[in-house]
Amino acid sequence: MTWWRRLLGLGPRLAPLHLGDFEGNEEEVVGESHYQDNLARLAEAHPPDRARLREVTATLIHEDSNPADPLAIRVDIDGLTVGYLTRAAARQYRLWLASGGHAGRTATCAARITGGGWEGRPGNFGVELDIPSFYGPVPTDPGT
Repeated sequence: MTWWRRLLGLGPRLAPLHLGDFEGNEEEVVGESHYQDNLARLAEAHPPDRARLREVTATLIHEDSNPADPLAIRVDIDGLTVGYLTRAAARQYRLWLASGGHAGRTATCAARITGGGWEGRPGNFGVELDIPSFYGPVPTDPGT
């Protein structure tokens, strides 16, 4: 199958590229305040492992149809949107993926849901992503 058929969605879909677990290299997620209901549902589904951190897997999705930013990268957890990469990070991320031959490909990475209420008090949830530096090598995927 040629690359353009895959680009147009005319061929088999590739499984998401897993970026690995890069604990200690956190990337900011923005816009979580708009997705607090989704984060609360996810927090209930993923009880805290330690110190109110919930270990999950995030999916990074190219959102080319986003009217506010056609280069946006949406962050989903368990199929629910929880925020976006910053504009600067989204652009770096796209270039980084393309440099490894994975332009436009959905990827997954380790993440944590943080915050929420403490001892019955209300509080906002946040998301931290564990992803590699966008300046290092792109993970290889034997399935491509």
